[in-house]
Amino acid sequence: MNRPLKVDYTPISGVSKEQGVTHAKKTCDKLAPGLNIAPDLLHLDDDAQTRLLFALTLFDRNLGLLPPGFDNAQAVKRLLRWTLKSKALPGDPDQRFEREALSVSGLVKVLLLDGLRPLSSKDVLEVGKIYNPARVSTGTGTVRTVPPLKIDLLRADLFSGLEQVIDGQLDYFQPGKGQKLQRVPMDSLRQLATVVQDYMKFQCGSFPMGNPDSPLFTGYDLSKRIESTESVQITDDFLMSYVMNRAIGVGYGPEHNELFTRSNFDGTRDDSALYDLMQQFLGRPGIRGKVGRCIQLTGSHSGDGTIRLNPVIPPSTSQSTNTWRWDMLRTMIHEFLHHLSHPGFNAKAQKIGHGQIIDEGFVDMITAIVFRQLVGEITKKPDLTGRFLPLQGPILPPPTWQLKTQYGEAGQGADKITKVVGQDRAYAAFFLGSTQHAGLK
Repeated sequence: MNRPLKVDYTPISGVSKEQGVTHAKKTCDKLAPGLNIAPDLLHLDDDAQTRLLFALTLFDRNLGLLPPGFDNAQAVKRLLRWTLKSKALPGDPDQRFEREALSVSGLVKVLLLDGLRPLSSKDVLEVGKIYNPARVSTGTGTVRTVPPLKIDLLRADLFSGLEQVIDGQLDYFQPGKGQKLQRVPMDSLRQLATVVQDYMKFQCGSFPMGNPDSPLFTGYDLSKRIESTESVQITDDFLMSYVMNRAIGVGYGPEHNELFTRSNFDGTRDDSALYDLMQQFLGRPGIRGKVGRCIQLTGSHSGDGTIRLNPVIPPSTSQSTNTWRWDMLRTMIHEFLHHLSHPGFNAKAQKIGHGQIIDEGFVDMITAIVFRQLVGEITKKPDLTGRFLPLQGPILPPPTWQLKTQYGEAGQGADKITKVVGQDRAYAAFFLGSTQHAGLK
């Protein structure tokens, strides 16, 4: 964002509180002729009226930065909705009001994308090999025909690998003889959620706030959307979602000898076959019960913004309390980022061979970046340290593996793509839905 934004309220410097509504109407008429906001103004309290007047003025003073054809009416409508949800006011520290208002107007998104060059055809080809590992030749980049799926090989090795993953997760939380698992109060996790949301909103650069329709501007409160994984209702859809997610990890994982490659699995062709296999897998004796228990031990999210975290502290033989504490922060960031990802970006998962790169890889790649930044903040600032899951024992640095992108081949794929396209382009795709900047049509 190289072009300077103007923070100039000179046009309303002499406007009284009583004149504010009239002035807001006049500014709206100038910005979006024909848009009648008079009925909406009746529902605004004094703070909301102040917000709207200053936000419209700010938007008006920066109109020269917008391209021809920009939809001012939609910008005004977004600002109206935002005034009812936001608590920001002119004069807030770090120009928080201005940052929110300009983001909601859509101006920040325009400037962010304007500062990015298109990907070269060479880079598009390079990332295409990563998105579509079965169909795109790593040598020439040409699209090839994948041989028929070896369904019997896939079934046998996938079922075996999945059982290993499931049993491993259950064993991880199995207490030793005479031990009792501890639980952290959910209120401690909700307190941490406030830190995470504020940090994502104001300390992570312009891209997370660049989406004018982001949940960050709709009154979404992460601390009020935290639930325990133990309260999850185990449904067929939840069971299927869990095993499909793990199946993809097993299929692409080197620890399972690249099963998808060996079985000629093509994600753009064989997704329904994989779904059928997972139905068979869930029908095996005892599997549904095991998967249900795993779900109640695994962080997750829902489309409505609910974030579920596991309050159970693993036994010390599996993980130290310090590592678990950092793991809770990392999981919270990961699940919150799912809610902040742009729908247009998420939709591309169905269009590529390795959809988990979109569904999980980019999420965890950005999780690792935010986590590393927030670790530094928490360890340096006593006010944050005191709110960071106050359990027994000192807060030690997290283990190295937590600082890196996880999620197996999907995470590695996202890392490789970001190395080619650059972090700003990856963020533009993830947060703003500008998927062409990440090499996605």
